[in-house]
Amino acid sequence: MSYLGVKDIYAYNSRTTQFLKVKGILTYFPSEDESSKKRIDLRLDHYCVGIYEEDGVYLALKDGKPISYPLEKKRVETEL
Repeated sequence: MSYLGVKDIYAYNSRTTQFLKVKGILTYFPSEDESSKKRIDLRLDHYCVGIYEEDGVYLALKDGKPISYPLEKKRVETEL
């Protein structure tokens, strides 16, 4: 599976689209030029929404920004 780019979330039907969690994305550049001063920093404790298609994974955008949510904290069970 390879990362192929970004797609606007409004273009998809949630009944037929496969969404997934993409972890580890820290910075998003709205333009393809990474030297551009425009960038969006994302939090390490968040995941982004990805869209899976036959050819790979796309980062889902809403209003030109990646969609991200906090990661769920794992509960650690201890034995007494």
